[in-house]
Amino acid sequence: AGVTFVSGSPSREASLEQANVIKARAVMVLSKEPGDPTTDNQTLGAVVTVRALAPEVYMVAECASGENLRLIRNAGANEVVGVATLAAELLVQGIQDPGVNGAISELLSNTTGHQLYIHPVTSHKGTFAEVVEKLGPGRYSAIGLIDKTGRRYFVPTPATIVEPGHQLMLVGEVRPDPV
Repeated sequence: AGVTFVSGSPSREASLEQANVIKARAVMVLSKEPGDPTTDNQTLGAVVTVRALAPEVYMVAECASGENLRLIRNAGANEVVGVATLAAELLVQGIQDPGVNGAISELLSNTTGHQLYIHPVTSHKGTFAEVVEKLGPGRYSAIGLIDKTGRRYFVPTPATIVEPGHQLMLVGEVRPDPV
């Protein structure tokens, strides 16, 4: 898997075709000026154009203004990261729980320590405790479950039913094998 960088306008079809967005597994749309809410207009244009060219691609977009999160999601981004909202939430968490931001940084890093993984359940059907045990005792901390509708359940009971189509929220040092 590689990353393709192409200089050009992300809302122009020619630039996206040059980047081979049609064959991409995933697309990341970054704000041109993350601190400027008007930059969301460019992000919106890019999201709409990517979705028109590649209807099935998984797309994550950056959003400068919390007011535009739903708009960008409705335009076709699978996930939207609201940088201003996220920054405010991290600042509040840092005051409420000193040290939490270091833990969050490690979980989001792809280079050091433990990472947070959203791991699909492809074949296992059973309880939450059974699927976690199947991953390997002590290898992962299971912090939650995402059901088929996308609803998140943090710290589900061990007896919670898990089936194909669900996703596990795990913390571990390496990406887990399929379950």
